[in-house]
Amino acid sequence: MTLPCSSIDSPRRAREFTADMLRAHCVPRSVIDDLRLVTSELVTNCVQHACGDVVVRVSVSEDEAVVSATDHGISSAFTVESVSPDSERGRGLALVDALTDRLEIRLGRASTEVLAARRISADGPEVSA
Repeated sequence: MTLPCSSIDSPRRAREFTADMLRAHCVPRSVIDDLRLVTSELVTNCVQHACGDVVVRVSVSEDEAVVSATDHGISSAFTVESVSPDSERGRGLALVDALTDRLEIRLGRASTEVLAARRISADGPEVSA
């Protein structure tokens, strides 16, 4: 699905697309809920930081559901780190990382793709002690 980065409606439309695609593949509700939130975070980042369009992709295999957002912005400033409790921003990638089993940031010559994957067979991402 291709959406404009200039529209504040794009995150909502991307969430609906993600949920519809995952439901069509009989993905468990808990995984759908988490990946809807993940999709919202990824597309909101595009709306806030990129220009042009964002391409949202959803794929499902036997044991994993994957969502990705690709935009035409380029940056090397992606980090998942702790944020001050008083900070109004900066929690998005940390939230995505916590809700998924795999987070990849792929920087291209003229684009950035953020991919997040969640196991379907488990009740959630593995938590290390």
